[in-house]
Amino acid sequence: MKRRQIRGTFWVSLTCTALSCSGQALASAPAGPEPENESVIVTGTRETHKKVRDSLSPVDVVSNREMLNTGQTNATAALAQLLPSVTRPAVGQFDGAPTDFISLRGLNPNQTLVLVNGKRHHNSSYLYTDGFADGATPTDIDLIAPELIDHIEVLRDGAAAQYGSDAIAGVVNIILKKADHGGSARSQIGQTYEGGWFCCAGRG
Repeated sequence: MKRRQIRGTFWVSLTCTALSCSGQALASAPAGPEPENESVIVTGTRETHKKVRDSLSPVDVVSNREMLNTGQTNATAALAQLLPSVTRPAVGQFDGAPTDFISLRGLNPNQTLVLVNGKRHHNSSYLYTDGFADGATPTDIDLIAPELIDHIEVLRDGAAAQYGSDAIAGVVNIILKKADHGGSARSQIGQTYEGGWFCCAGRG
């Protein structure tokens, strides 16, 4: 009986000694290297080689021939006739205004970004104070003759994340012709009607 008690005491003391030694070994083991924080670099780039078919957003492309076939004498009127997303003020709403603006999806013209060959086009200095264009100083794309335009790309979706707050409604990118030779001519006829209306048609 006494021998069993001594043996049991020996095994208990041996177990405690082994546990304490293992604890000291774990405590004295060198800690592994701390993981380094990886830096994340975000670079903003202008994608110049991206094609329309690669875009995830809806993009409409209007050629010069399509615009001329509408019979309209300016790019704004031609786009409004060809693309449902383009909003143009009704006749008489902004009579006497020195600029003819373009808008997408019925939003303020200040929220439609106009690019020429991928670069921002300057806004007008005229301030609208009426209708949905209230407070706008829009870009007048009719300063560019339709004969000089190769095609127009219309991004009919918000692009504020890439271009800024002036592209909330979308982006209109006017691509000019690159030919340095040749020319074109345009004729226009029209007739006035009672009440001061003027109807015209052009062909280039």
